[in-house]
Amino acid sequence: MDTRVHDQNLEMRVTQALFHNKPEISRDIMVLATPDGSVWLRGLIPTQVERWAILRTVRQVPGVTQIFFNIGMKGNDHA
Repeated sequence: MDTRVHDQNLEMRVTQALFHNKPEISRDIMVLATPDGSVWLRGLIPTQVERWAILRTVRQVPGVTQIFFNIGMKGNDHA
């Protein structure tokens, strides 16, 4: 059970930034954020290029202090 306190406002800002910059993959990414600015990203995406684009996008969201990146690549059993 996840007992962390969530920051829904930061989660919404990160989700909106992902949708704005990468709408074709944003629905495949789950975003969790805490009041200290920590953001957890989980999901599967098609290529390494998208991984870097997601990371760049999230880093630019005001309030994000650290990113825990658990993004694998679709069709890659070793992601």
